[in-house]
Amino acid sequence: MQSGIHRSYKADGTVLTEADLFVSVQVEKVVKKYFPDSNFITEESKGIFSLKSPFTFVLDPIYGTDAYSQGLPSWAVSLGVLDQNRVPVAAVVYAPRFGVGVDELFLVRKMGMEVALNDEKIPKTDFDEDVKMIAMEASSMKVLDFSSFKGNFRVFGSAVLHMVSPVVFMHFQASVHNSCYVWDVAGPHAILKGLGLDVEYYVGNIIHIFTNSVLSSSISWLLGLASSLWTQIWGLVFGEFKGASAKSYIYQFLSFGCYVIGAYVLIIG
Repeated sequence: MQSGIHRSYKADGTVLTEADLFVSVQVEKVVKKYFPDSNFITEESKGIFSLKSPFTFVLDPIYGTDAYSQGLPSWAVSLGVLDQNRVPVAAVVYAPRFGVGVDELFLVRKMGMEVALNDEKIPKTDFDEDVKMIAMEASSMKVLDFSSFKGNFRVFGSAVLHMVSPVVFMHFQASVHNSCYVWDVAGPHAILKGLGLDVEYYVGNIIHIFTNSVLSSSISWLLGLASSLWTQIWGLVFGEFKGASAKSYIYQFLSFGCYVIGAYVLIIG
């Protein structure tokens, strides 16, 4: 299934394969055929966005491209649907080689209906607050403090699989993802909301997906280049780093200083 894969690389150094582009094109064709007035956003092509569209389809054609390109099973196709208020209301998460006792994992949440795993409904249950196993990215260990956590971690290499693990695999109680784009989380976020769960920031505030209609594409592109900076500023303003160590705050302000100096050199120079 994954033999003969050709790996190429994007400008940011992440892996890209022909499958990423193929899935993006094929899914967009189907979405535009049946939902011509909807927005379509994918990691490989951002497209045109309208606030008036009733729905926004958000696709990650292959989350875990690096694993996929190496023949590993921990990758998934994720398609999330947001309503006009940017609330995740439907999704498909498909992992052909990462099933529960079977070859594939196929999660579906149809609008207004219960979540199903491989055609079997998943009942809403009270999840164990005693967290003993967390699914997460390896990079999370570098930016978050887990020194007081006595449980175990598992790393699959796919945030989509990490996020759905607590509702698919009985030994997981939580998932952590330290940074993301909307296509990383739209699908699994809709699955979790369909089961009465939600996605929170590290300090407990609920995550909301939002858009801004007044930015030109050129300004949006420049802001995108500094997305990590704006994420940090947002976190400081809204208290997302409350309780963090003094060392974390020092690194935050040092990074701000480096950004200002770099911007000054580029503009003046």
